[in-house]
Amino acid sequence: MIVIYQFYNSNIVRKLLFTIPLIAVFFILLTEAIEIEDNPAETTSFKGVITAWLVNEEGVTEAYRQTPNLVVTLGENTVSDLIFPDINFNANATDSKYDVLHIGTGSTAPVDANTGIETLIGGSCLRLRDATVTGTASTGGNGAEIMIQVDFLGNNCPGTITEAAAFNDLFDGEILARQTFAGLAVGAGDTLTVQYNFTINDDGI
Repeated sequence: MIVIYQFYNSNIVRKLLFTIPLIAVFFILLTEAIEIEDNPAETTSFKGVITAWLVNEEGVTEAYRQTPNLVVTLGENTVSDLIFPDINFNANATDSKYDVLHIGTGSTAPVDANTGIETLIGGSCLRLRDATVTGTASTGGNGAEIMIQVDFLGNNCPGTITEAAAFNDLFDGEILARQTFAGLAVGAGDTLTVQYNFTINDDGI
């Protein structure tokens, strides 16, 4: 009995009896933290792809480009203004919806601070409006998809086109997205079709 009493009253045993519950609590908290990380809050993304193809006067496709676009800061702020009342992130009280595209010859890669086309062609190469913006509603899996598409005629926009952007006005307004790509040499009889596809999607699990 004396041996058993001395064993239970030894410093080592008392330390173990104190430490084991603490270790158990630690593992319980760690398990809960892992479970929380495995179930993150849902996040929403707004991104897309620009596609451009060149068709000659015989109707033959001569060149094709496709690359992800960059939704710029001004575009994010304007979309927020269009969705929610009582805010004005872009300092424009009369925002319009996006349905306009423009092209240019700038080659500097897009950045969040972009507010327009880098290098305008000038003359009669103006911004063009898509008369009917099309799309597919979200089904909870693939997200909502929106497409803006216009045709630029070589007679109005000749040159080597290397950039495109989406806007919400034919003459002023705010940019939504911009991207550069390998040059497309547009001749007088050619047609350059530019298509912007945007996806609003839930990236959560």
